[in-house]
Amino acid sequence: MILLQQMMVLFIIMMIGYVCRRIGLFGPESSKLLSGIVVNVANPALILSSTINKETTIQGKELALTIGLAISFYVVLLVVAEIIPRLLRVEKNDYGVYKVMAVFSNIGFMGFPLLTAMYGNESLLYASLFLIPYNVLIYTYGVGALSKKEESEKQEKKAVERQASPHTQSLCFDSPLRALSTASPE
Repeated sequence: MILLQQMMVLFIIMMIGYVCRRIGLFGPESSKLLSGIVVNVANPALILSSTINKETTIQGKELALTIGLAISFYVVLLVVAEIIPRLLRVEKNDYGVYKVMAVFSNIGFMGFPLLTAMYGNESLLYASLFLIPYNVLIYTYGVGALSKKEESEKQEKKAVERQASPHTQSLCFDSPLRALSTASPE
């Protein structure tokens, strides 16, 4: 029932956004601004708030295991992504799109609120650890798969700058706090 309630809340929020866009209340700039707030402010704040919550009990070994599982998960997805376009007999020009669709999902906008509703704040840390390889891969493998060779080389130079996303920064702060089992001040 909790999952259904959270899905309804997200659906209502999406419908409000849709209606606002249709009646002209939101334009391209406001949509970009709201997305930026969610991605750059709200989600990193959620990740950090899960550390401050005293109810969570994730320790260093669990963090390391989760990161290992996340890396393994993406390795499997990368292998699957190489196979899917061939199995589906997609045109070679579209291989990159299918590879990216096979590896990357929209975990931040919908995944975080659903995980919090179903499993509590502690689940956010586990989910956010999956964002480490996700962020690295989306700006390297993802950009490379979608770009032509000449463009891909230019994009690879910018990829390092993109690794410093707000999610990655909050994880760099959050993970050591977890590993050290630092208690938050009261």
